[in-house]
Amino acid sequence: MNAQEQEYATYKEVRARFAMNRFMLYTLAREGKIKSVSLRRPGKRWGIRLFYLPSVREFLESQEEEKRPINH
Repeated sequence: MNAQEQEYATYKEVRARFAMNRFMLYTLAREGKIKSVSLRRPGKRWGIRLFYLPSVREFLESQEEEKRPINH
């Protein structure tokens, strides 16, 4: 699968593509501005969070269109 087809990415992959740090990604996901999913095995406390790349792109495009700062 090439990068064009990838739909979900870890925060490190999103950071490498869009220069968005972990705090910003988790905040935007918590606020419902971007989509993410947490994958955990039953009974485990820790897992991995994946961010839905189309929602990240949509958020960034909305910021360009509205020309407003990102509020944390």
